[in-house]
Amino acid sequence: MAAPAVAGAAALVWQRHPQFTVHEVASALINTASRTVVENGEFARLPSVGSGLLNVSAALEPVATVEPPTIAFGAVDASGLPAWQEILVTNRTTQPQSYRMAVEPRDLDPSASVALDGFQDIGFSSPARRGATVTLLMTGNGPRQRPVATGSASGVLNALVHRPSVTVGGIPARVTFAGADPAVPGTSRVRFVVPADAPAGAPELAVTVHGSASNAVRLPLQ
Repeated sequence: MAAPAVAGAAALVWQRHPQFTVHEVASALINTASRTVVENGEFARLPSVGSGLLNVSAALEPVATVEPPTIAFGAVDASGLPAWQEILVTNRTTQPQSYRMAVEPRDLDPSASVALDGFQDIGFSSPARRGATVTLLMTGNGPRQRPVATGSASGVLNALVHRPSVTVGGIPARVTFAGADPAVPGTSRVRFVVPADAPAGAPELAVTVHGSASNAVRLPLQ
């Protein structure tokens, strides 16, 4: 019975939001499900409950979608740590939103733990706020300090040889890190702090690396 019910709910979400991708539909279903499922007088363990109890009305109007809708690390040992998983959160409302990411273990294991970029709790907002840290994913940023084979991921945070400069609305931003993405071949991360005096709205965001300027984009900003 569960599979036809979920398939029908997915069809309703897609009917309401025809622009959604497959992953966004899955996110709307998975990340609005109720996790308060009780089994034998206590919260059901993950193998029993999965993503939880389907909530179709909530799935039709998700506050945000997350890609990928779920993440898994598989079997890991010390040689495979730290492990990276990156997610994309998209605001699905017409209003600014604040989000909180936290690690909340459901099946406790004293020999294992998960942290978010070194923290147990991370808050962020959409649009970004002045003083917030923003990470860009970019291509064509030039050589890294440690050579990486063509078509291969760096595997570690490998700094760029030429540090980029970033401006928001023409105002210089402080770049805190610029280096190869550890998981995506040919891609770099540029992390910067939004200037306190950056203009609100959608100011132009520009990146320059070793004299070469990126395509101009807009940064939604509160």
